[in-house]
Amino acid sequence: MGDTAVKLSTWQYIYGGTWSPQDFADYNAFKHLVCAWAAITPTCWLTVPFENARRAYYADKTWPLELRRNYTSPTNALVRIPFEEGLPALMRGGFPIIANQWLFWVSYLTFYTFNKNKFHFLWTHNDFPYDYCKVLNMGFSFTVACFASYPAYYVREMVDLWPKERGGHCTW
Repeated sequence: MGDTAVKLSTWQYIYGGTWSPQDFADYNAFKHLVCAWAAITPTCWLTVPFENARRAYYADKTWPLELRRNYTSPTNALVRIPFEEGLPALMRGGFPIIANQWLFWVSYLTFYTFNKNKFHFLWTHNDFPYDYCKVLNMGFSFTVACFASYPAYYVREMVDLWPKERGGHCTW
């Protein structure tokens, strides 16, 4: 999605503006974490309107005919919801998604850049192929980020999909 491009460009803008020594591991281990916080905190909410529009589109198909809004696509729902229900309707129930995105991207970017910095000698001095090292680093960082963000993803699924109380209210 487009929000990933915004997150990564913000990350590149913030982290790319910091100084690191050439041919040596950077001794500042907190720089990776602080830059990830600074880049992802203002951008972690960008997924919520798209996710809510997608959910509204698919939920609309399950409602009785008299309650349907007749969205033709998720994009149509994204355009119509602010005018029909108000702009805050696109952010409704977004905290689990925001927490999931924040945890995933902060941990992914932190681990990826930290490991890339600490193990740079593998491709600069020991002739390991850079692409091979990058795949291993991305796989490890992605796995750690998935484990870190899974509880927030599970809460989102719990709120969205578990049976509701009478009247459609969620206990959680």
